[in-house]
Amino acid sequence: PEAVAEMCRDQLAPSGAGPYGLADGWGLGWARYGDGGDGPVFLGHDGTGDGTSCHLRFDPVGGTVVALTGKADTGQALWTDLLDRLRESGLPVADHPSTGAAGLGPTVPGPADCVGRYTNGELEYAVTRDADGGLRLGLGSAAPHASAPLYTLECDAGLRFVLRERATGPLGHRGRFLRDHDGRVSHLQLSGRLARRAQEDPRTP
Repeated sequence: PEAVAEMCRDQLAPSGAGPYGLADGWGLGWARYGDGGDGPVFLGHDGTGDGTSCHLRFDPVGGTVVALTGKADTGQALWTDLLDRLRESGLPVADHPSTGAAGLGPTVPGPADCVGRYTNGELEYAVTRDADGGLRLGLGSAAPHASAPLYTLECDAGLRFVLRERATGPLGHRGRFLRDHDGRVSHLQLSGRLARRAQEDPRTP
């Protein structure tokens, strides 16, 4: 029981980092959902790939388990619809909204010191500024070029943002920029994944 309790405990709560945009907390292999809510805390894990979407939630106290495996890239939308149906039937399964602008403040221009490259292993994000002063995000080593898939970042004053595909697409995943102890933007966090600013990028004091 002690080992299970440790697996379920939020390991990142003291640091303030947390899996922002992905879950409410993070145990040893398990994401936490529902921290701070009125209902029970659920644990679980999601996984996505090209054409697949998998979701698992379980209530370690009440014993409720919900799992969904989708074989299409609409699996995330199906999961959201399923949770709505379960809640309507009296089974409130905790989740964390990973897309949309819920919880974000009014949109403001993105700070200039957010511009730069951020890396997590082989994954690279490039944040650039468009002609109107807004921020864009590209993926991969070719991210700064026009041929790369670009997203518009709609930021609030707390450096939190939501992605919008190109200029007209729907609102997508949520993320945020993080500042270091000197107040400089040092990390980008998107869907829970943390990317460090590339060392060669100039920083604005």
